[in-house]
Amino acid sequence: MGLVAAVTEMLVQSHTAGVVVLLPALPASLAQSGHISGVRLRGSSQVSLAWSQGRVTAADLRFDSWHPWWMGMDEEQTYPGFFR
Repeated sequence: MGLVAAVTEMLVQSHTAGVVVLLPALPASLAQSGHISGVRLRGSSQVSLAWSQGRVTAADLRFDSWHPWWMGMDEEQTYPGFFR
């Protein structure tokens, strides 16, 4: 279980309430392309995402209730908003 948790942390993080970071530490071996689905975040929410060449190509964030959230892929791509 520890290995799965470690790889998941490399792909998506939600340590701070209201903040979701996608691909914070994508390893080079996975950078070409990939996808994950249904990963649970803090606050009973979930995310599915796909990437290619180390960049997010699609993301689906589902929140159980209305909350202000910040979604970031790196320092240059941060999007504030309300998501549900």
